[in-house]
Amino acid sequence: MFLPLVHLADTFGQTPALWANRSASPPPHEVVLLRCAVRLDGPLADAELQIFADTRYEAWLEGSFIGRGPARFSQVRREYDVIALSDLAAGDYTLAVLAQWAPNLRRSESIAPQVQGRIVGSDAEGSRRSIILTSTMCAAVSSTAWNTHPAPVHTWGIFGPTELLDLRALPAGWNQPSFDSSAWPRAVVREPTAATAIYQPRSIMPLANVPITPKIIAVGQLSPNAWVGELIPGPDGAASYTFTLEHDASVTLQALSPPGQPALASVATLDAQLLGWWQQPSMHPDRYQVSVSLSAGNHRLAVAGLPPGESWAFSISGPISSPPPALGVGAHAGRRLLLPDLVADPAAVTRFGTSGLNMSFGPGPSYAILDLGRTVHGRLVADVAGPAGTLIDIGWDERLWQGVRPLPYPGSLHPEWNQSDSWVLASDSHTLTTIDARAGRYVLIAVWASTPTTLLNLRILEERYPLVQRGSFSSGDARLDRIWQVGVDTLRSNMTDAYADPWRERGQWWGDAHIADLANKVAFGDATLLRRGLMQMADTVTDTQPMALAPSGGGLHFVDYGMYWVQSAYDYGQRTGDWSFVESIYPKIQTFMRYLASLESPESGLIDMSLAVSATVYIDSNSYWDRRGQTTAANAFYYGTLLDSAAIAEQLGMSDQAAAWRQRAATLRVKANQVLYVPAQGRYIGGVFNGQRTDPTPQAQAAALAFGLVADSEAQRLADSLLTMLGTPEKPGAQILGTYMVLKGLGRVGRIDDALSVIDRFFGSMLDRGATSWWESYIADGYYMSSLSHAWGSSPTWFLSTYLLGSRQISPSQWEVQVPVTTRAGVSGRLPLAQNDGDLVVDWSAGACGQIQLTVSGPAGMSGTVAVPGSGADSSVWLDDVRIWDGGQPMGGSSITFKGGMFTLALGSGVHYLETRRSC
Repeated sequence: MFLPLVHLADTFGQTPALWANRSASPPPHEVVLLRCAVRLDGPLADAELQIFADTRYEAWLEGSFIGRGPARFSQVRREYDVIALSDLAAGDYTLAVLAQWAPNLRRSESIAPQVQGRIVGSDAEGSRRSIILTSTMCAAVSSTAWNTHPAPVHTWGIFGPTELLDLRALPAGWNQPSFDSSAWPRAVVREPTAATAIYQPRSIMPLANVPITPKIIAVGQLSPNAWVGELIPGPDGAASYTFTLEHDASVTLQALSPPGQPALASVATLDAQLLGWWQQPSMHPDRYQVSVSLSAGNHRLAVAGLPPGESWAFSISGPISSPPPALGVGAHAGRRLLLPDLVADPAAVTRFGTSGLNMSFGPGPSYAILDLGRTVHGRLVADVAGPAGTLIDIGWDERLWQGVRPLPYPGSLHPEWNQSDSWVLASDSHTLTTIDARAGRYVLIAVWASTPTTLLNLRILEERYPLVQRGSFSSGDARLDRIWQVGVDTLRSNMTDAYADPWRERGQWWGDAHIADLANKVAFGDATLLRRGLMQMADTVTDTQPMALAPSGGGLHFVDYGMYWVQSAYDYGQRTGDWSFVESIYPKIQTFMRYLASLESPESGLIDMSLAVSATVYIDSNSYWDRRGQTTAANAFYYGTLLDSAAIAEQLGMSDQAAAWRQRAATLRVKANQVLYVPAQGRYIGGVFNGQRTDPTPQAQAAALAFGLVADSEAQRLADSLLTMLGTPEKPGAQILGTYMVLKGLGRVGRIDDALSVIDRFFGSMLDRGATSWWESYIADGYYMSSLSHAWGSSPTWFLSTYLLGSRQISPSQWEVQVPVTTRAGVSGRLPLAQNDGDLVVDWSAGACGQIQLTVSGPAGMSGTVAVPGSGADSSVWLDDVRIWDGGQPMGGSSITFKGGMFTLALGSGVHYLETRRSC
């Protein structure tokens, strides 16, 4: 029996939920501006603002920006931010908060719009004092500057909305102390929206905003010699535009026929006549054009049948005396970025100044394309100066369409997606940025103005988890070293307030998170992001298993992702020693293990996915038979999870439970090899489905190797079989997720050179095609819906440090170095150690006849073991210039041992030099 941990109740949840209204049906997007007058009768030492918002907030104290948040949250657990304010003197202060209601299905489990907060500090007597933000001290207005019904970033509601901001409607200086908000109404208190939620302080560090220097790769004019306009339909879905021709002439029209809008041939008319549009697939598959000869005078372009809230963007060229309807009133900025021709012209945008990135656009509609070098999760920030009413659209993309232009809205190439924001300038100066972050490698800036507009001090701020790279890897092979570092670079944008890919998904899927954390372990040495993710996954467990992602799992259950969760929990406890945390989620692990036991077939004792209700195993993007019936892959996962669960139970003093899980694992291994392994072929079948044996899959072989299901005597044959099934990068047998199991399996059985060949062939192919971060699949560059920055591709970084460098942390106070059997001449690197400021530094090289030279530097307070290959009979071993092995036996009382072709000995902290010598 486990008794619950008892803590003093956190009273933050009792702070009032403030907003500008009590609407039970808020719009899909709403921004509220709050100004709170805070009076301190006495000084507050070590003051801090504790604040939470559903969904986002930005805060200023006395006009100075102090932070944004919160971190992603669930209905079970809400973490409020704690922002240090230093010491505050007695007096009056203005706290301004911009709060965004933007519910989504990935980052946060939003319920209703609200802001909660309090200022906490120590008074003159040293007692902690709280000033709670209430409706009497806070005024609030719902801003009309932001479009409340903008196009979403993703039509599934995965993210929040695009941001369409008319700066003319934003009160100038509203967040400054001097602003007069006396006419604003008092904030209202909404009913508590999560009465049962656990409120606790933020458990991870605030995200850093790291400047990324963009490269300008193209500038030019937007559809020169044409007018670009936008029609907004009325309630009947119709709109029109009347223009005047100065003389008889030919007029060319261009328009889009994107998903969600009727075909142009049926909705667009000129002078009441339908038009014969022809497609321009070379420009974009959704763009169409028509040219017609018209007489001088007035003509009417009309559209009908548009969905409510839609806009219709078009361009028109010819001797027209009247401009088209103004841009900037629609709800979908992405279509404006998809429509115009981008015509290179170095004079259209000029860079000026000697510091920072300053750009002048125009005169005339003009554009610039920025290259960030890799996918970045962050914000563009720039001070803008230009005529009031000027429209600026900014969009992000991971790739260039036909190698030329980004498509922030790709239309039918990815109809759900639109990462385009827009601003209408006011007469006063403003800083352009977005409340929420965007992601991509390329940024398209379009300035629709007839007179010059400047963007000053333009920068890209990457929003990421604040870690310093401590790990390193150097092999003398530039390609291999690059592969290791690209894995680290991929992590940068995949580690924010969770392990989540920055582009299409942005959810904390635990299959991705498990691999990302392994790479984090060797590159950064951080475990706090893992701890928080483990808790969020545990919070989703009720009477069965965790969600496939958390928060916002949406009822998706991947059984193998749940098993990765248990394996991650064991790894966390091992390397941090924080078993008290693991103990806090252990009851949820027990619940999940009971669920797994319920999937065991009464006849075979193997897990049978046919018994799972509303759940599956994912295994790999290429999997099919691995998900149906009694599969080798699922049972290999189960075997490894039983052993890790047993190890957790042992650490927590649950010896009987540990023994039971180990016994179940042993029985499972025997039965799985009887039912699923084919000795004559040296491979496993995919599984048994409806009584029929399914074909062998690469995933079945990889999982059996990776989790130790295969009998020791058959491991090398199985590795041989696996290597014949991997295919090519163009037609891979295992995709990038499954390649993690391939590498782990080959590493476990000592096939290091074969694993290096796999890494070079498959990950090297992405480098050859221009990858600067790892993709979602080996052919993701050919599909607009596929991500080009996916942390589940970082497994080579983990593998190279763990198996080629040979460095591992095995407990908070112990490390291990095992020099592999390989044809490589040597490698050096650094492994960061969790819970320790020091690093393990390793450098080994191999001679022509198998001699090994190894230098190890371990931090103070830690010890470790080293293992090097050799020959016990004809080798001598020297440690720090002292011979400790010769003639097949230890020398001078040394504790060195030789077994299975490996010399092993224990070392303390400090620098040590080990050498094996033998005669050629």
